[in-house]
Amino acid sequence: MKQKKLKEKPKDLQFLIIYGISAIFSLIYLVQRSSSKGLLFMSVFAIVVLGIETLFFFFLKRQFQNQKTLEKIYLPIAIFFGILYLFAFPLSQLPDERADYLRALEVANFHATSVRKDTAVGREFSTNIKKVYESENYNDMIENSGLTLNKETDFLTFANKSLYAFVCYLPQAFGVGVSAALGAPIVLQSLFGKICNYALFVLLVFLSIKYIPSKKLLVFFIALLPMTMQEAVSLSPDAMTIGTSIALVSFILYFRAGTKEKLQKKHFIALSALAVALSLCKIVYLPLCFLIFLIPTERFRSKKQKYLYCCLLSLAVIILNLTWLKISSQYLIAFEGKSNSSLQLQYILHNPLRYIITIFATIDSFSIAYLEQLVGHSLGKFNVSTSSVMAIAALVILGYLIVKHYKGKDKEKEAIFNWKEKIYIILMTLATVGLMFTSLYMQWTAVYSDTIDGIQGRYFIPLLLVIAMLWMSKKETTSPEEKNGIVTFSVITNVMALIAVFVTFI
Repeated sequence: MKQKKLKEKPKDLQFLIIYGISAIFSLIYLVQRSSSKGLLFMSVFAIVVLGIETLFFFFLKRQFQNQKTLEKIYLPIAIFFGILYLFAFPLSQLPDERADYLRALEVANFHATSVRKDTAVGREFSTNIKKVYESENYNDMIENSGLTLNKETDFLTFANKSLYAFVCYLPQAFGVGVSAALGAPIVLQSLFGKICNYALFVLLVFLSIKYIPSKKLLVFFIALLPMTMQEAVSLSPDAMTIGTSIALVSFILYFRAGTKEKLQKKHFIALSALAVALSLCKIVYLPLCFLIFLIPTERFRSKKQKYLYCCLLSLAVIILNLTWLKISSQYLIAFEGKSNSSLQLQYILHNPLRYIITIFATIDSFSIAYLEQLVGHSLGKFNVSTSSVMAIAALVILGYLIVKHYKGKDKEKEAIFNWKEKIYIILMTLATVGLMFTSLYMQWTAVYSDTIDGIQGRYFIPLLLVIAMLWMSKKETTSPEEKNGIVTFSVITNVMALIAVFVTFI
């Protein structure tokens, strides 16, 4: 017993050192961010921050000592920080938040498509919505918190969100629709929509961490990046996009290296739902659905069943996306002042090499911005800057977790995918990136521009786990110290990000 206690003391000391460093760093960061707010504000905020960090210090210490599985550690962290992020951003301070609310409300009213009026795209909605979403800070939001959907209407536009299939807004629409039917204020409707969106995201990530046979820590880390958290607690379809992409890859890996059981009816339904949802969230992620061919033939009843099912599912997602693309193409008229899809397409077809140069020029010009946005150095409407040190550290850790692999004697044997399959994964990744750039070049970029506008770092989050497939091994080696360090860093990163958000809008 004495030896056990002696062994535990260094671990406790490590926790105390980590806690002390994070607390000091957080306080310094708080003083730098809020020095203009006054001594009283800084004192109260400092007490709150230290309270949160102390709470998590004891929570994490207990979880690690009890050797809790990573998904069980993820769940309370995600719930706690999810609540804080939900209230951190005032309405309209997230990208396209009003448009997301309007699209969710439209779907909640059982309208799968929007209305086109001349060159405007949207629908008739309550005029109070405009008042509520003019909020710039907490005071404005509180002032408009009692406004409900009045009978006076106006044609409100949201063409950029009308391009998204209604499937992307089902969880948000459920929360918005139910609360609207109960006569709740618009602020609460938005909140309930966000809660439903985030609940689905957390469920998908929880199951992914539980069942993925490799890179569990990477999934955990991606899900708790400040940028991921911001999108997950919003009304944006990005929550479902990121969640379904992680879940789809995890599903494939589970049947690739995590189990020897045969696919059953429930598995086929789940796989089909994930593939359809991901492709309809954004057509650019359609190539990721073709990763289903990486599920081994042994998991099906026969080789014929595998290729019949995979081909039919691939054909289904292609047809569904082409159908929606045809429906939504009428909404592109709203962007004709800036771009011209037909002219852009002609340019690409006649000048493919010059277009490829345009893609590389865009990456060269904005790669740093993409990386910063990826981890959440710039939050909100790019008006909240978090810690540069934490952002750089997050990128380093992210890169390490992606390329980390088994280094034993039989590392080639233990690899989950062979070189041919890795080439296939690379091709699907490149196809996704190509579609991403091309869609924004055609819909959002000025004609014949030398660079492509509209691409943001968060669009690459669904690709992170896919890229990591190139280094995945059946034998995943993760030390307790490594696990504890990554989990602790994720907590500290979110504390720092939330300090920046709250200070910006208070």
